[in-house]
Amino acid sequence: MQEEISLKDLFNIVKKHVFTILALTLIGAILSLVFMNFFVEPKYQSEAQLLVNQKSTEQQTINYNEIQSNIQLINTYRDVIRSQQLLTQVSENIGGAYTTEQLSNAVSVNQQTNSQMFTVKVVLDDPSAAQNVLANITTLFDQTLRSIYEADISNIYVLQPASFDANPVSPSAIRYLAIGTLIGLALSILYILIAEMTDNTVKDVEFLQQLGLTNLGEINIISDRDAKNARLSQRGTRRVKE
Repeated sequence: MQEEISLKDLFNIVKKHVFTILALTLIGAILSLVFMNFFVEPKYQSEAQLLVNQKSTEQQTINYNEIQSNIQLINTYRDVIRSQQLLTQVSENIGGAYTTEQLSNAVSVNQQTNSQMFTVKVVLDDPSAAQNVLANITTLFDQTLRSIYEADISNIYVLQPASFDANPVSPSAIRYLAIGTLIGLALSILYILIAEMTDNTVKDVEFLQQLGLTNLGEINIISDRDAKNARLSQRGTRRVKE
C-alpha cells in the first residue's frame, strides 16, 4: 500500500526535528562565514570613466551620425584597452607584479546604453595596485589611441581618474551567509528524509493498519522513578498488613 503524507504529518515531522533544522542551518551559515574569512582572498576595485571624441570632418556642430559613430567605436576602445600589447606594457611598468594574463582577467570595460562615456574597472587583491594599474592603462590608452587615429582624435576626456577604494568588492558576506544558510537547510532536510525513511518503529495504530497488522495490545514503559515508587508503595502496604 502506498503511504501518503498529509500536511499534518509533515508539520509533525518538522516539529519533531525543528532543533535539527535550526542547528544545521546555523552551522552552515557560520561555516560559510569562516570559509569566507580564512580561505577567500578579498578583491578591491579601481574605476575610471573616459570619453573619446572623434574630430568632426566639417567645421560645424557634431551631428547625430557622428555621435553614433563615437558610441560604436567604444567596442574598438575596449579591444585596445584589453589588448595584449597594452597590458604587457602595463605589466612592465609595474615591475611585473601581475602578468599580462592576470591583468586581462582583472580589466573590464562597460558602456552605458547610447552613451559616449565608458567605464574601465580593475579588480585586484590590493587597492593601491588596482589604482596604479588603472592609471597606467588610462595613460597608455591615450598614447595608443592617438598613435592609431592620429589627427582624427579630437579629445580623450578622463571624467573620473582611477579611484582608490579600501573597501573590498568581494567576497560578499551577505552572499556567503545566504549560501551557507541554504546549504545547511538542504542538509537538514536531507537528514530528516533519510531518518524518517529508515525509521521502522511502530508509531501508532494507523501505522499497523497500513501494514495489514492487528494491534494486540500495548505495553507501557515505566520509568525508573515510577518503578521505585511502586516498590516503596508495595513495601509500605506489606508492613501495614503485618
